[in-house]
Amino acid sequence: MAYSDSSWNEFFEQLDYESCAEEAARLFPDLVLTPTSKKRSLKINFWSSNWAALILHPDVRDPSTKLAKLFRRRFRVPFPIFEGIILRRCEESNIFGIKSPGCVRVPTEFKILIALRILGRGNVCDDINESSGVPENTCNYIFHRFCTQFAKHFFKDYVKPPTGEQKQKVMEVYAELGLHGAFGSMDATHLHWNKCPAMLRNLCKGKESYPTLGFNVVVDHFHFIHHCSNFYYGTVNDINMAHNDFYPLEIMRGSLSDVDYFLFKEDGTLQRCKGAYLIVDGGLPKVATFVNPMHERMSYNAVLWSEWLESVRKDVECTFSHLKNRFRWIGGKIDYFDPEFIEAAFKCCCILHNMILVFDGRSAYDWEHNIDWGLLDPNGEETGDDSDYRIVTEVSQSEHVVSVKDVIAISPDPVRRYRLRDHAKLQEDLVVSFAKQYELGLIRWPRNFRRLQKDMMPILERRTENEVRTLLTVKPSTYRREDASSGAFTRLIGDGLFTNIPLKSNQLVAKFVGEIIPRHPDYDSRVTLGKGGYGVLLSTGSNLVLDCFENAQSRTCLASKANDPRGCFDTATGKKATANCVVAIRGRVVSLRVKKGHSIAAGSELSYAYGRTADRLLE
Repeated sequence: MAYSDSSWNEFFEQLDYESCAEEAARLFPDLVLTPTSKKRSLKINFWSSNWAALILHPDVRDPSTKLAKLFRRRFRVPFPIFEGIILRRCEESNIFGIKSPGCVRVPTEFKILIALRILGRGNVCDDINESSGVPENTCNYIFHRFCTQFAKHFFKDYVKPPTGEQKQKVMEVYAELGLHGAFGSMDATHLHWNKCPAMLRNLCKGKESYPTLGFNVVVDHFHFIHHCSNFYYGTVNDINMAHNDFYPLEIMRGSLSDVDYFLFKEDGTLQRCKGAYLIVDGGLPKVATFVNPMHERMSYNAVLWSEWLESVRKDVECTFSHLKNRFRWIGGKIDYFDPEFIEAAFKCCCILHNMILVFDGRSAYDWEHNIDWGLLDPNGEETGDDSDYRIVTEVSQSEHVVSVKDVIAISPDPVRRYRLRDHAKLQEDLVVSFAKQYELGLIRWPRNFRRLQKDMMPILERRTENEVRTLLTVKPSTYRREDASSGAFTRLIGDGLFTNIPLKSNQLVAKFVGEIIPRHPDYDSRVTLGKGGYGVLLSTGSNLVLDCFENAQSRTCLASKANDPRGCFDTATGKKATANCVVAIRGRVVSLRVKKGHSIAAGSELSYAYGRTADRLLE
């Protein structure tokens, strides 16, 4: 016999619950019936737990203490970020939807800690229940709520491309690496989606043997994340990601087309260009906004540039490694069904990653600028301080009368704009520019460059003073010698070496680059034939001379361009010219340094006394 809904309703309305309870007590005398409330109250004293003892301890605010390091290891973020940024902004935005402070069962601090613990260590909700007493379903709700709302409210504030001064500094770093015009590195990463529905497995199982979700990410050399796309199924390749992701599309449509930068030409001048680009691998569209290594490379310069570009592009790969090792939830199998929630969790990791970089001082765009990279030996063969420098006691007194162009001059050619179809042309121009910088020793080593790579790619001047070289100029000297006929100081002496920045006492200016040969008879014969004159005697009584003549002619030895001021009049100051630099030597490394106790203003001409004996530079 079938019953309708109305029949069941009439049955329950006529049912006498009290008589049913009495009958149940008669039949089951040992059964005790107690009334229960509709909602189970959560009675846990969170502020007496181990987590509370950790966050309330005063030492946790000092990053150098053991407790601060313990907090960061357990929850993956420094305590100042947790307290000063995450907690404060979560309370301001009310991401947990708290209607009244009096009805809060789990404090906001512990909700955030629960989410960070799951996200950072990959713990399941049962682990959190065991350690904190919070029920599993509550932990799961907290984790979902935190990831979705945190990404919704703060993603655009912390994951965004740099602008203004920060943008300029990002591009300056790439310029120092020999990649003028680069704005970042872009690649895709995949997360293991273990709970992929059966109907989507064919769409999500790409090159990996398991279902994945892909994300397109753009980072800079500091590993700071500029952009993270929405999720894509695992079979979507990089080209389709780029064509469906708004950030690469904006770049292809010209969002970086007005960015200015300079490329070296074959004649050593600088060509002004417009249109920045991203460093990518070979799987992206062949357009001028995406620069990848040259696969059909035949020349040495193209191979060198491609190897260097591949090394710098590893920034984005290292960022993926940092994300998946710091936040284990995205590094392993993800046992969640909703791909949109996985996307929110990954964006949370990107936000926290950028926060940590800023806190550690590794993305404040002064990272690596605190190190004098121009004085670092790539292969570590020269170590120690400058205490064993001494002044050269004998220098060739041949006069510098060599006419050369400025080391870095702006080309008069019009501004070069690269359109999307100029991908091959841009690659060729970048190869030429990099080769010229490589020749002049203006390339910095990329951060964490491996020794094997350094051995395979030796720079011509392995300890070149990169920053100083770029700030030195060779132009007509302001010194004048006495004219024998008139007795006035009007006779030109050729070109001189000038500084564009102020220099301090004992500061390194440039190094002498040349060939070490015997003084007798090789160097003397070169001077006689007119192929010498820029020689430095390595030590008193030694027969070895550093001959810099050929390097001075090819503009690779800037120190040789400094003149001898004795017997000259300085037209810039209106006074008698005096030496402001000295020649220092350590082993077989010869350099030009500012005199001890002197300082040199920007725009001044650099000079030193040829053949003059001086005391030790550094005691």
